[in-house]
Amino acid sequence: MSAAISLWTTVTVKRHPNFCIRLGTIELTYEPAFITIRGMLDELINGKINDILIEIVSDIPMNAGLGSSASLALAMTAAVYDYVTRTPLDNDRLRTTAMRIENIFHGKEGSGLDVTVSLRGGIVLYQKSMGFENLAV
Repeated sequence: MSAAISLWTTVTVKRHPNFCIRLGTIELTYEPAFITIRGMLDELINGKINDILIEIVSDIPMNAGLGSSASLALAMTAAVYDYVTRTPLDNDRLRTTAMRIENIFHGKEGSGLDVTVSLRGGIVLYQKSMGFENLAV
């Protein structure tokens, strides 16, 4: 069982002379994980990801077990897709892409619980045999 928290990750995408990813003042563009992630985003939007700046601001502490990587994966995927295509991404594709990105952050395949909780909100129960279920509170 896992619950969403009232902390947020905000990703802003805007035109820029070249592709760039920033977390505050830290440039992440050439970090190995983000090079791989850029390729995944290229694939999602058919290679149209050029000349943009992706700015990340997060209230969620990193490396604290609070789902910051899931929140970032969802926010970045949705923001880039929306910026390039001018249409929202459906939740299934958003969840699938975000899970792939989170797996890169962690270096292994996860259950998808953090991504699902971040996407759905509320309290979510996960059972391997039953999948995900939102619980009424």
